[in-house]
Amino acid sequence: MSFDQSLAAHFPGAMPLVGFVGRSHSALYRLGFQRGNTLIGVILCRDELTAPLRRELYATWGDGFDGSSLAALPTFGRTGLVAAVDHAPIRDGRTRLVWFAFPHIAIARDGAIGPCARPGRDAPSSACGALELIRRELAEGSFDPTFHSDFIEYTLLKARLAPRVGSVPPPDLATLTRLLHKVIVEDLTRQLTQVHDETGGDHALVTGILIHGPDGHDHVWPGPSYAVVRGDRTTLAVE
Repeated sequence: MSFDQSLAAHFPGAMPLVGFVGRSHSALYRLGFQRGNTLIGVILCRDELTAPLRRELYATWGDGFDGSSLAALPTFGRTGLVAAVDHAPIRDGRTRLVWFAFPHIAIARDGAIGPCARPGRDAPSSACGALELIRRELAEGSFDPTFHSDFIEYTLLKARLAPRVGSVPPPDLATLTRLLHKVIVEDLTRQLTQVHDETGGDHALVTGILIHGPDGHDHVWPGPSYAVVRGDRTTLAVE
């Protein structure tokens, strides 16, 4: 199976990274979110492989509020969201924020899920490494979501996924990534609704899965995305 075949099988509708950023910008622009009147928040994995998406978002929107964490699980909670509101520009008496949230995964040239090349390393590694480690723990029966202060983000990630990964056999990496994406969407939707009910202003959430392909050809699978403008919620179509 080739990269393109695997991409279509596991993430139908995925598109090149630059095209996705452009389409999401156009959809948001029509609703009044523009560079200069909007602060963006970026929630990606800490992995250096996610840098091209971060750079493209900043080039399009200007510098933003960085909420990145291990595997892109939002860890700053409502405190961080309120801080972002306090940093956003006020135009026409309103704040405007757009959050971009994406876990990530790699697909190799031969279609294999997970392997990726990193500069200076001969052997391929995995993306997302944290999710691959969880997948292995599940397969080996050693998965333990108990909180540990020396593994703060990792054990929090396992705790959020634990209710969804009790099935046998354990999920593969693509399924695990989609499960995490659902958790991210649910957590951010709930917390954003709570925060903006209290603070007002307009906000949007753009989600998906960042997919690393061979030779640095990244794609994005579009996930659920929406905008709330003056209390009215609109689904964003960026496919």
